[in-house]
Amino acid sequence: MDFERPKNTREHIIFELKRAGTLTTKELAETLDISNTAIRQVLNALQAEQLVAAHTVRQPQGRPSYVYSLTQRGHELFPDAYDTLAQELLDTVRELGGEDMVRELMEKQIEKKEERYRVLVNGRSLLEKLIQLRELRQQDGYMAEVIEKDGDRVALREYNCPILRIAKDHPQLCVHELELMERLLGVNIERTHHILSGEHFCCFEVSEGEKEKPIVIETPTKKR
Repeated sequence: MDFERPKNTREHIIFELKRAGTLTTKELAETLDISNTAIRQVLNALQAEQLVAAHTVRQPQGRPSYVYSLTQRGHELFPDAYDTLAQELLDTVRELGGEDMVRELMEKQIEKKEERYRVLVNGRSLLEKLIQLRELRQQDGYMAEVIEKDGDRVALREYNCPILRIAKDHPQLCVHELELMERLLGVNIERTHHILSGEHFCCFEVSEGEKEKPIVIETPTKKR
């Protein structure tokens, strides 16, 4: 399913829950501009499929309300570029060559991704580069968008992590991804939210006013 362009109410609800984390029936109805009754009917169907779960929220007064979120099965509807097979392959690499070989494999993968990204991230301004990076991340299944913050701050938000299963066992992969973005944009990036830490999106903030760093290409020294 292409959740970047939801084709029906069912897909739209799943998309919005992935993006927001939790939503009430009223919030979904306002976002989709349809009735609460129609939203409840679709939510009931999604709950029956075990794609959505309801959680009770107690109110200071009156009856408790309900918020809805995706279940693990619901999250699995979104792109997952590194599935169980990839994890098993990494485990095999570790058995054959230890952690050093696993690290080398990950670094090589990041190098190939950087080569692919760098050809297309060529905007004149930082914002242009960030928008181009967003398109690439979107293609790779990260469900990304660019957000304008207060002042001159802009951010790249990613609501899906196709490498989450691998990153749970190899958190250094997240560090490599952050460093990749910094090299492409030429600025320091602050990661303010992290899916691996339990939040429902990753957020990378930069300042449009920050001076871009020169790209330094290291050349190997010759051995005498």
